[in-house]
Amino acid sequence: MAEEDGSNTTAVKTLSTSSPADGILTALSKGEVDLSAVTTLVFGSTIAINALVENKAAPVGTISNVGFRDVLELRRIWREHLFGSFWQRPAAMVPRRLRREVACRINVAGEETQPLDTEGLLAQARFLVDNGVQSIAISFLHSHLNDVHERQARDLLAAEFPDLCVAISSEESPEIGEYERMSTTVVAAALKPLLAQELSTLEDALRRQGMRGDIHVMKSNGGVMSIAAAQRKPHELVQSGPAGGVAAARRWGAALDLPNLITLDVGGTTADVSLIRAGKATMARRMELEWDVPVRVSLVDIHSVGAGGGSIAWVDAAGRPRLGPGSAGSRPGPACLGRGGTQTTVTDAALLAGWLNGGNFAGGEIPLDASLSSEAVRSGGLSPALGAATDGEAGAAVLALAANAIAEKIRALTVKHGEDPRDYALFVYGGAGGLFGADVADSLGVGRVVLPPNSSVLSAWGGLLADEEHDYARTVLCAIGDVDFAHLDTLARGMLDQARVDFGSDEFEADFLFDLRYEGQSHELTVPGGVPVTAETLRAAADEFTRLHQHHYGHIRPEDRVEIAALRLHAHRPLLADESRLLAAPAGDGTGELRPAAARRVYRHPRQVADWPVVSRDAMRPGHTVAGPAVVEDATSTLVVPAGWGVEVGKLGEINVIKQGSTS
Repeated sequence: MAEEDGSNTTAVKTLSTSSPADGILTALSKGEVDLSAVTTLVFGSTIAINALVENKAAPVGTISNVGFRDVLELRRIWREHLFGSFWQRPAAMVPRRLRREVACRINVAGEETQPLDTEGLLAQARFLVDNGVQSIAISFLHSHLNDVHERQARDLLAAEFPDLCVAISSEESPEIGEYERMSTTVVAAALKPLLAQELSTLEDALRRQGMRGDIHVMKSNGGVMSIAAAQRKPHELVQSGPAGGVAAARRWGAALDLPNLITLDVGGTTADVSLIRAGKATMARRMELEWDVPVRVSLVDIHSVGAGGGSIAWVDAAGRPRLGPGSAGSRPGPACLGRGGTQTTVTDAALLAGWLNGGNFAGGEIPLDASLSSEAVRSGGLSPALGAATDGEAGAAVLALAANAIAEKIRALTVKHGEDPRDYALFVYGGAGGLFGADVADSLGVGRVVLPPNSSVLSAWGGLLADEEHDYARTVLCAIGDVDFAHLDTLARGMLDQARVDFGSDEFEADFLFDLRYEGQSHELTVPGGVPVTAETLRAAADEFTRLHQHHYGHIRPEDRVEIAALRLHAHRPLLADESRLLAAPAGDGTGELRPAAARRVYRHPRQVADWPVVSRDAMRPGHTVAGPAVVEDATSTLVVPAGWGVEVGKLGEINVIKQGSTS
C-alpha cells in the first residue's frame, strides 16, 4: 500500500485463505486502509491455477465437428519419457461422454462446405446440461479463419440456455492448431463461472466498504486488466501471482540501470526463476497444466522448482536425500509452526541452521519452534542421509540442496539457451529469496545480488508498477515474399477493435509483432513489426529473425524462405501516471559500516559453524555497508551474506550484495 506520490508505503502479509475476497479484506483491515480513499487496487491470485490443479473448476462439456470429439484424447502423441514404459498419460480434461459432435464444416480456405446442424447442436447441448455441465467449450475446425459457425452456435445456446456459460475457440485462442485451441477453450470455459463469481464477490465486498476506485487483476503476462476483462478472459490469470514480481523487477532494473536480470522468487511452495533481457521480460506463448495439456496464452516465462519454504526434504528408497516437489503448504505447514506438520521443510532447515530468527518470523506474530523441526529431522531419518552430525548441520545440508536445485534451474534457463548468467545480476525477492541469493549467485559466477525493499511482498507491489496490457494474435502462414498486405491490415484492424473493447477506450499504445520461422519449421521467433505492414518493415523483421536464429540456435538457413506464422498485437497503457514515484529513495543517509544488533550461531554446509553478526534492515540507509559473514533481517525477510560477500545499500534503499573482487 502506498500514497500516489510514493510516500507512506506499508507492507502487510497474511496467511493464505480459500477465498481471495477474504484474504484481501483481511490484509486491508490489518493495514487499517480507508477504502474510500483508495484510487487504485491491484491484486494477483492463484485461484485460477488452483481451481484447475485441484479439479474445482466448473464441469465442462465440449462440442466439436463430427469425427473430432477425441482431439483432447489424441493430443500431439508426445511422450514425456521417451523410454518410460510405465509412464501414464494425464487424463483428458473432459471425459469422452461429455465430448459431443455436431455436423458442420469450414475448410482450410475458411469457406463453408457444410452448414451448422442447429437441431443437432441443441440436442447435444441438452444432453450436456442434463448431465450436470455448467459450461460448454465449442471448437470447430478452422474457426480461426472463419468463426461463423462458432458464433452461430454460441448465440443459439445463449437463447436456449441463458444460464449456461459458453466459450468459443475463435475468441479464446484464434490461432492455428486444433488441439491447442480446444484445450485453451476448455480451460477458459472451466474457469469462467468460477472467476465470474469470485471476482464479483470481491468487487461487491470492496464497494460495500466504500471503495470507489479502479480494481485491476494481475495477468500472466506481467500486466493488469480490469475486473470485466478478467471475467471475459479468465485463462489469462493462470500465472497471475508470480508475474507481478517480474513486473516489479523490470521496473527496478530500469531504475538501477540493470537491464539484464535473473529474477528469483522464493515463496512458500516453489522457487520461481525468470529472465529480464535488455529491460524486457522473456515471454512464453503457452504453459502446460500437465504434460501435453496446454493453455495457449501470453505469459512471463517463469520456471519453477520445488525449493520453497514449504518444500519437503525426504529420503528416497536408495537412501539419498531429496527435496520437493512435495510441499507442506500453509496447512499444516512446516513442522516448526506447530500446526501438525511432521516433515522437514526448507523453513525448518533454515531455523535449525540459524538462518532464521524463530522469534521474529512475520514480525513475531508467528513464533517458530526449533524443537519441532529437530523432531521432524530425526523422525525422517535425514541426518544419516545428509551425513550430518547435528540438527544444525542437517538444516544447512537441506539448504544446500535447495540452493543447488535453484542454480540448476537457472542454468537450464540461461546456459542451455545461449545466455551467460555472468552477464546478469540476480534479483531476489519473496519471503525466502534473500536466504539463497548469494549462494546461488556464487554457483553461477554472478557477482551481484539485489534485494529490493518490501521484497517479501514484491509480487503484490508489482501490480502497482505494471501497465494495463492485452495481447492478441492472428494466424497468417504466408512466406514474406507472398504477403497479402491488405489481409494483414484487416487482421491488424480486427485486433485493434478488440483492444478498444478491453480497454474501454482508444487510449492505449499498440506494438505489432511477427512470429517468424523458416518454411518447414514448427517453432517461431517473435520480432518487432509495424502497421501498416510494408516491404521495408518486413525486410527489417526478417533481418532481426536471422540475427535471433543465429543467437539462439547457432546457425541460419539462408537457402530457405522465411514465413510469417502469426501477427501479434501487444496493447498497453500505464496504470499510474508516474509509477516511478513508488521507487522513491528512503529518508536519511548512512555512511560506513553498520554495527550489528546481535549475533547468532549459523551453520553452513559442509560442517561449518560460527557466530554471525545480525543486522537490522530497518536501521539501514543508503550508503551503509555490511561485511560478510552476516545476517540481515526485518519482520518479513532474511538476507544471508556469506564470507567473501559484502552489502552496500543503494540509492533507492535496495540492498546490493557484492562478491569481493567482482566488477558488477
